[in-house]
Amino acid sequence: MEAKVFVQKHFGFTILITLVFLAMLSAAFAAGKKLLTLQDAIEIALEKSYQMKVLRLNLEQAEQNLVAAKGRFKSNAELRMDVPNWSETVSEIPVKNDLPVFNTTGFLRYQGVLDINQPLPTDGTLTLRSQIYHRNVSIYTADLLRDIKRKEVYS
Repeated sequence: MEAKVFVQKHFGFTILITLVFLAMLSAAFAAGKKLLTLQDAIEIALEKSYQMKVLRLNLEQAEQNLVAAKGRFKSNAELRMDVPNWSETVSEIPVKNDLPVFNTTGFLRYQGVLDINQPLPTDGTLTLRSQIYHRNVSIYTADLLRDIKRKEVYS
């Protein structure tokens, strides 16, 4: 008889624990679910869809291409410098019935080129160019035993 009472008490307790466990489990599952409206479903699909992500990236790429195309039509300038450039040559001058005479010629050159370019919509370019050239020439003549110097400037 004691065993029967013991089983009845514990059986009721076991059922109670099982019911509480099931209630907690169903509450946990219910918390993860959400009732969606049609508008909510469309917004989630637009946000998470890979096709929509690709379309957004394509739009961003097209916007960047537009910025690059506009940038190609802006004026630009280019400056090239050749400074200093030194060259020296030795030339032999034959002298009749004597040893040859050697002359030395040296050039020290500075050069700069400035190009201002304006791209045209016809796929051409209008260029304004300015060039300056400065050269120091030094010639040593052995027959006169002196240096002859001159400066040249071209624009």
